[in-house]
Amino acid sequence: MSSKKLVPPLEFKSDRLVLRPLKISDYESWIAGYKSLLPKQTEFDESFILRSDCKKENFKKLVTFFNNNIKKGEIYQLFAFDKSSSIIIGSAQYSLVQRYESQRAYLGYSVLNNHWERGYGFELANAMIDHAFKKVKLHRLEAEILPHNKISIKLSKKLGMSCEGIRKKCLYVNGEWKDHKVYAITAEDRGIFNMKPNKRFL
Repeated sequence: MSSKKLVPPLEFKSDRLVLRPLKISDYESWIAGYKSLLPKQTEFDESFILRSDCKKENFKKLVTFFNNNIKKGEIYQLFAFDKSSSIIIGSAQYSLVQRYESQRAYLGYSVLNNHWERGYGFELANAMIDHAFKKVKLHRLEAEILPHNKISIKLSKKLGMSCEGIRKKCLYVNGEWKDHKVYAITAEDRGIFNMKPNKRFL
């Protein structure tokens, strides 16, 4: 069986967004999205792009890197495009994907800061959770959040994720190993029961 057949369907839609892997042909949308950024808003603002990535040849390398990770089944990096304008408004990923008996991954998501406070964070993350359980056939998603990141914690609770405690010194942030709160959600929390590992995505 070829590696392409092992990749689950990774393009889907929410009310306002199209979520899918990045393509070489997305270069203009990519640049348009990042050109309209506001200055960094908070310490958790991930709305940035390296100057080197703005060059088309480096953008191509970035796309290849993302797509190679998808083929390996390790990180599914998806980008959110506005349905009406096709401009990128954010991104999300399933990372450190574990298959076999685990069927779990870490969920990450971010919205470019010029699109904040419009409900995109919830829409993007909620769509990713549904897609993870229904199409990628994962059983559990986790998010690791710094304890003082109140906005992300509030969003995780709104998504139906439960806090399972503190994971000590689990992530290296700004030159230091830091504790993070662990939030998690399972397929059963979304009303999906009797799920078994899907052999197609092992």
